[in-house]
Amino acid sequence: MEPKAANKSYQVLLGFSEVNSLKLSNFGGAFNQITGFKITDMKDHGWERSLRYYVHDYENDAMSFYCRSIEVLSVEER
Repeated sequence: MEPKAANKSYQVLLGFSEVNSLKLSNFGGAFNQITGFKITDMKDHGWERSLRYYVHDYENDAMSFYCRSIEVLSVEER
C-alpha cells in the first residue's frame, strides 16, 4: 500500500546561515540544476558549532559547503 503523499511533490525553500567553504563546480552555463543534496549533521564528529552541517550535491558533486544552521522558510505543494 502506498502512502497518500506518494504522488505529491513539494517545493521547499531553505535558508542556510554562516555558510563556509562554499564550492561550486560547472556553474555558469545556460542551465544549472542540482537534482539532490544531502545534509550531514557534523555534531557527532566533534566539529565546531559554526560548522554544524555539511551540505553537498550527491549526484554531480557540483556544490558543497558547511553552515551553522538551516531553516525551512517555506513549503509549497506543487
